[in-house]
Amino acid sequence: MRKSTLALAATPFLVVALASCSSSTSGSGGSSAPPEVPPSEIANTENEAKVDAFCDQVDAVLAEAKKLTEDAQKADGPTGTMTKEQTAKIKAEVKKLSDQAKALAPVVIAEPQLTEKVTECATNLQDASLGG
Repeated sequence: MRKSTLALAATPFLVVALASCSSSTSGSGGSSAPPEVPPSEIANTENEAKVDAFCDQVDAVLAEAKKLTEDAQKADGPTGTMTKEQTAKIKAEVKKLSDQAKALAPVVIAEPQLTEKVTECATNLQDASLGG
């Protein structure tokens, strides 16, 4: 188990190392080396994945809060609300996601094109935490 985990963890490093070692190939070989991926593109992909994961978590928390509210309204009528425990759980998740949004600041600085997506997700989270 440990060896397979180590092999999986080392695979990306091996691919990058092999790609950089085989940058010059002879024309008669018939096969060409895979194109190298610039480090900036790798970082962009990682940053995009971080933003996507954040937004997915926001969507999940909002969906959970909506379901809990709808369930409470089914049980208690239109004035039904979540229990204190449920409200506390949602507030804790919102706090955690708010902290994650702050941690994404370097990502947004590095890639301004992600600003709109992070802002939209953070706004949705803020609106939900304010009851909007």
